[in-house]
Amino acid sequence: MHSIGHWFFGGPRLGDEIRLFWKPTCVSCRRAKWFLSDLGVSFEERDVIKNPLSAEEVDRLIGAGNPIAYFNPKNPKVKAKGYLQTPPPREEVVKILAADGNLLRRPIVTMGERKVLGWDEKEMKALLA
Repeated sequence: MHSIGHWFFGGPRLGDEIRLFWKPTCVSCRRAKWFLSDLGVSFEERDVIKNPLSAEEVDRLIGAGNPIAYFNPKNPKVKAKGYLQTPPPREEVVKILAADGNLLRRPIVTMGERKVLGWDEKEMKALLA
């Protein structure tokens, strides 16, 4: 049971609300969604392609984390541009990821300030524990 809708970081905080950033055609993203749904966990989802994140939202999502970790390491453009080998400055990473949701690592599941980047069942269980 999950709620589908649009939400933004600047809105009201509802405690430890679970959010799923995903792309419906992404197999790992669908695994994360099925995992949460099978557990009966209530969560909000956001398709980062149909409803892209703004630069401000990307910046808040990254928070104090390593911005390079938010690049999709499998994306051909990420590889061709060498973003992982020669990382651009944080401000540039934010702009790049906001401009193209396909470059964003997925899925991203957040609960409060805690996050899981990419599909990792063990990490997902730890997040929900």
